[in-house]
Amino acid sequence: MYSLFVMIKCRWLEFRREPSAFYYVILFPIISIVGLGFIFNSPQRKPFSIGVDSSSQFNSSLYELRGNDQFKVIDGSQDSLETELKRGHIQLILRLTDKEAHFVYDPQNNDAYMARLAVSANLEKAAGQNPKFLPVDTQVSAAGLRYVDFLIPGLLAFSIVSTSLFGTGQLIVANRRDNLLKRYFVTPMKPLSYMVSHIVGRLLILAMEISVVLISGWLIFGFKVQGSLFTFIFFSVLGAAAFTSLALVAASRTSNSSAYAGIVNAIVMPMALMGGVWFSRSNFPEWLVHISDYFPLTMLVDSLRLIALEGASFGDAWSMAGKLLSMTVIFAAGASRLFKWY
Repeated sequence: MYSLFVMIKCRWLEFRREPSAFYYVILFPIISIVGLGFIFNSPQRKPFSIGVDSSSQFNSSLYELRGNDQFKVIDGSQDSLETELKRGHIQLILRLTDKEAHFVYDPQNNDAYMARLAVSANLEKAAGQNPKFLPVDTQVSAAGLRYVDFLIPGLLAFSIVSTSLFGTGQLIVANRRDNLLKRYFVTPMKPLSYMVSHIVGRLLILAMEISVVLISGWLIFGFKVQGSLFTFIFFSVLGAAAFTSLALVAASRTSNSSAYAGIVNAIVMPMALMGGVWFSRSNFPEWLVHISDYFPLTMLVDSLRLIALEGASFGDAWSMAGKLLSMTVIFAAGASRLFKWY
């Protein structure tokens, strides 16, 4: 019995002294509950965002739709509403004529499909004894308007974050643990060369990441970058540089791989949940949207989507380029001050 007691005590001490275990058992569930709770469990059900074409004919059914709390109605021209659809701010576009209700949406997007059913039911209810609207569905097939087009730039951005933080940082931690950094330090090599080597090496891996995502997206889904491919790659490089610099900061002191994994997960998970990788940030409370605006992942996702879906030029996204570049410089300066070779 004494041996059993000692072994149980050892298991507890192993857990208590393992930083990554603390993160996954305690911190990760809290972050997930708070993040997903705010997204999916707001006090009121999130209304469907509906774009109403300005060419629609005014009638009582449309008036009833605007007065229903189940819907958030956004008016605009066909072109402006298509832009909102690309950004994920609305689920579908509605245009009403005398007897027809034209719906433009992506049936592969579950929210859009549910919005289509809800709007149709509301229009029929509002029509009452009057002749019902004949639904005319236009399923989105044009590149840039589908959910998969919205998703691919976000997945590329998340891949850049993951490989930068988990790949680069883990290698530095392993080198410190194995005393390789101490040996590097006594060579004629300048410390800056070691830092820059990680950033340049990361860019070589980035070339493969971009190629895999764009080629597979094109072959499987017909995905194309609507804007300049050079600008798209340039922002991907900026994002990789920013997150590689952040990895250098996170790995600047520790020689414990588990501790580094806990630090990185604490950084990545909030950004992944609130950075708009898988769904539009318009689903969040307004105050949470403002907070997520300052996440580097949010800046990278928004800039890649702006270029890929809307054909934006560098001039249209220069402010996000400036922010990513500033973060790269700040993180790199912090890493040079904090970095410990042994």
